[in-house]
Amino acid sequence: MKKQILVGVVFALFTIATFFIACGSEVPENSENFGIDFSITINANSGTVEAPPRAMPGATITLTIIPASDHFLESISATTTSGVVTLSGDGNTRTFTMPNVNVIVTAVFVQISRFNINIQAVTGGIVTAAPTIALENEQVTLTITPEIGYRLANIIAASVSGAIMLSGDGNTRTFTMPNRDVTVTAAFELLPPLRNITIVQPENGSITAPETAHETDLVSLTVTPNSGYRVQAVTVTLVEGGTVEASGSDSTWTFTMPASDVTVTAILEEGQAGDRFVLWNFEEMPIAAFSFWGNTSTSRVTDPAIIRHGRPGALQINYPGGYGWRVMRAPYNPPLDLSEFTVVRIWARSAYAPLTVDFVMEAQPVPGTWIYSIYTIGPWETANEWQEFVFELNNPSGTSTAGPVSLESMPFWFLRQWTGDSGQFWICTIVVE
Repeated sequence: MKKQILVGVVFALFTIATFFIACGSEVPENSENFGIDFSITINANSGTVEAPPRAMPGATITLTIIPASDHFLESISATTTSGVVTLSGDGNTRTFTMPNVNVIVTAVFVQISRFNINIQAVTGGIVTAAPTIALENEQVTLTITPEIGYRLANIIAASVSGAIMLSGDGNTRTFTMPNRDVTVTAAFELLPPLRNITIVQPENGSITAPETAHETDLVSLTVTPNSGYRVQAVTVTLVEGGTVEASGSDSTWTFTMPASDVTVTAILEEGQAGDRFVLWNFEEMPIAAFSFWGNTSTSRVTDPAIIRHGRPGALQINYPGGYGWRVMRAPYNPPLDLSEFTVVRIWARSAYAPLTVDFVMEAQPVPGTWIYSIYTIGPWETANEWQEFVFELNNPSGTSTAGPVSLESMPFWFLRQWTGDSGQFWICTIVVE
């Protein structure tokens, strides 16, 4: 009896095994009930993909992708005898749901391309690159070292695709590595003769400059006026006679070193501090100092609430309805040539908005001959709001017969406005720069 039972069990097992063989490795969807798992095979070179060797159907499988050194993942896929398994994720991680069949994972890794920087040997100096082998889009730094008595004349970098843009100056250049090898070529030249620079220090300031420079070098000068002075001019004179043009403004000037020793001098003017000069300050200047013409009344107001440019005083102009105008002679001593300046700044406020006021600079260089330039300040969009107005002396917004005028030639300033309402207009300070 026992022998018969044993034979029956063996037959049953044989029947099940035969069924699975006939079906290949696939089983019905409910095969997990039989406790059967399936294999996960990894095919990869130049890198690895980590995953469990086997898993039950329905399990979430995580693939960890590890490229070999200097390699990156190009593609990864999972397949079965039934087709493609959908992968989710990005970067170095993918996931999928285990089907009821064996899975094959295939990963393709590609070596990262590195490109060479080749430096051409030349006379007069050396150029080094860091790094000497670079990835695409990596920044490469070139260090230029001239030999004694030489300087860099030019340097270029190129690949088979063409020239490569270099950034930087002096003895350093940088560029972004293309997907090609790069060749760097530099040329060095003998330094031109060294020339002397003699500085004649002004009485009311100082000049700073190098003691020597090579011919064709760009020489920088720093001119520092004492308080209450400003730079009028800088002159560079050749020892053989003649001058070299010096360009700049305020305290910074430059010139190109000629084939000669030079002497540098500067003229510093009194009565001007830095690059700004207050023409009229209505806190300090009494109304009696002005001459007035027109159909408006004028008074001086001192009010801490109207401080502008650090000064609490203002000139108040009361105008009637309709057309109002006011001409005032602005006394100034000593004379000041406005051609030395380029910008005018006015701090002003209006009790009426919107309002536009003409600011006219006039002069009578010859009796009976008038010159003038008209500039517009405004409009004010909000009443009683202080605003700063800036305009260029050489770019009037209205009619001009000449400009800029000089305060040597009987200066006037002239305010006029058109409005249907009466009101008040204040000017705090007028500054030229």
